[in-house]
Amino acid sequence: MFIFLSSQQIIMPSQKTVVFVDFDGTLYQRDSLLDFLIFAVGKWRTYISFILLFPEYLFSSNKAKVKNKWMKGLLKHKSETELHQVAQKFIPLLQEKLNAEVVSRIANYESNKADIVILSASLDLWIRPFCESRGYVCIATPAVYSNQIFSGFEVERNVKGEEKLKLAKAYCDFSKCETVAFGNEKSDLFILREVNLGYWVNGNQINLVS
Repeated sequence: MFIFLSSQQIIMPSQKTVVFVDFDGTLYQRDSLLDFLIFAVGKWRTYISFILLFPEYLFSSNKAKVKNKWMKGLLKHKSETELHQVAQKFIPLLQEKLNAEVVSRIANYESNKADIVILSASLDLWIRPFCESRGYVCIATPAVYSNQIFSGFEVERNVKGEEKLKLAKAYCDFSKCETVAFGNEKSDLFILREVNLGYWVNGNQINLVS
């Protein structure tokens, strides 16, 4: 169980500040995987392929594995170069659907020289170029290529839940820097409860988690 505490943005200048931000549903208001696939291969192919896999997805204990199968089916035969070009063209669509309130909070920390680190279970294929366009650090699930052809992602390195917290602690020693995190799912509570300030995002409502 967790309690929300109302709070204004707090800036902590005494130590290096690192702000960890979840992407889908937090900074980005939609599902970036779904949006990327629609952008890359079209709406109908994306939806039909998901409908065919939905029973397996629904009853699977490893949903990341089913998502991997879904992506591989849609993006098979696409080269790393081609997908990187698609990802660059996809950035403006991501920018259009950002949560303005989260962007504003992040900007306050940026003005005080904080590191902004995007921690995302979505693929680095599109998260990394987005981060580079805004000067953020990217920690996202790695895409995998075989002979420069897309072959899915590393399911075991899915940046989610406890893995997200582990990677955050690998980025900075929590005892030596001020830490802030923004998230919107129960799996984000692992990191939201460990940082100095953990923010739960629900649309434009942002509250401290205790």
